[in-house]
Amino acid sequence: MLWAPQGRYLNVLDPVFMATPYPEHHLAWSRVWSGVEPDVPLVLVDALSSELLAYSVVRQKDPLLPRLVADPRFVSNPDRVRNRA
Repeated sequence: MLWAPQGRYLNVLDPVFMATPYPEHHLAWSRVWSGVEPDVPLVLVDALSSELLAYSVVRQKDPLLPRLVADPRFVSNPDRVRNRA
């Protein structure tokens, strides 16, 4: 087992396993990804206990993309993920 105390680990939120045991988290997750949630960073931190959002901009018609682009609290950093070995 590897251990890195300085590391940040991504805990993936899967809606399939979230819906039944954590309905309030599933609702927050659904509102974020559907683009309905007006304050995405607040919901990520408060409701989902997450500081990171792994998101692909390949789907240009996605309703979440305009919210992320317009919010100065989001920083896009694709190289950060690609360059880690």
